[in-house]
Amino acid sequence: MARKSTRQIRSDDSGFDLITDGNGKKKLKIDASFDSRKTSASINTALSHVENLIRGVTKGFRYKDE
Repeated sequence: MARKSTRQIRSDDSGFDLITDGNGKKKLKIDASFDSRKTSASINTALSHVENLIRGVTKGFRYKDE
C-alpha cells in the first residue's frame, strides 16, 4: 500500500512546480512574483509543510484523532 499525504497550500503570488534535474532527481521549484517579507514568510512556511509531508510519508507517521 502506497503512503499518501495531501496539503492544500494557498499561493496567490508564488508558483510551485515539480521538476526533474539532469540526474533524474525530482525537485520543487518555487517562483515568486515579488520579494517582500510577507512573501518570504509564506514561501518558507510552504517549504516547511512540504518537508514535513515528505518526512511523514517516508517514515510513516500517523495522526489519530481521539
